[in-house]
Amino acid sequence: MGADLLYSFCEIEATEEEAIKNAEIFFASEPILDLVRGMEDECGISRWYGESEESLNPNEVLEFLKDCVKEVYASTGRRDCGVIMIDGTRPFYFTAGMSWGDVPSDCYDSFVVCEVYHLTRKIYQQ
Repeated sequence: MGADLLYSFCEIEATEEEAIKNAEIFFASEPILDLVRGMEDECGISRWYGESEESLNPNEVLEFLKDCVKEVYASTGRRDCGVIMIDGTRPFYFTAGMSWGDVPSDCYDSFVVCEVYHLTRKIYQQ
């Protein structure tokens, strides 16, 4: 057995401010327990594993989503991130690395959350 290459790509359509607004819209669209369970199942975010709905702090979850957005937009120039242009006009920020069961880069969780929930796209504010 060896390590696996894990990667995440986020298409950057929205400005950072629009992406933060997307996080707020997404947060408001689902019950808090469904949201954290979805992040666990779909993104591997286990920070709220086993918590009941009563014990969850909604402000903490919303701030986590906003922090994910901020980390993705601040990723240019990092050693574990890059930018690729598709069709010459569509920027995708990405992170990648080898994993032995851990996250492959320091910002991987943020990228996966933004990728899975399309927070960096313009689909929420139409």
